[in-house]
Formats: sequence, C-alpha cells, structure tokens
Amino acid sequence: MISLFGEATDRLCKKLDAAAFYGEDVEMESLFSRLTLDIIGRAVFNYDFDSLTNDTGIVEVLFLLSILSLFSQTSLLFIFQ
Repeated sequence: MISLFGEATDRLCKKLDAAAFYGEDVEMESLFSRLTLDIIGRAVFNYDFDSLTNDTGIVEVLFLLSILSLFSQTSLLFIFQ
C-alpha cells in the first residue's frame, strides 16, 4: 500500500512542479480529489483512472453521483418517519 500511495503522490508532485515552473495556478481541491480517486481505484478496483494526467471529468461525475446518492438516502429517511 505504501508504494501505491508513493507512486500516486509522485505523479501529483510532478504535476505541481510543472505548474510551478510555468507559473500556472492550480486547483488543489480538484488535484486532491483526483489523487484520492487514483489511489482508491488502484487499491479497491485494481483500475488506474489516471485522473491526475487525464482530465476526463470522472471526478466531477463521481462527486455528483455521491451527492445524488446522499440526497436520495436522506429523502427516504423523511418519507418513512
């Protein structure tokens, strides 16, 4: 597991180094979400989303799905009270 975290973090650091070199602004919340997705994808599903290098919008879709799931669960709580 440590090597998995290390590899993903190394990809994030390279992305941050490149942004710093070119003086680009970065959205840290998005990068940390992508880092988390890459780690969970490899650790749980044995799948490399590679979302740190490929911006496919998967992070935003998963966030939206989690919000919708939370909303539907809380709606059911209010209905069955």
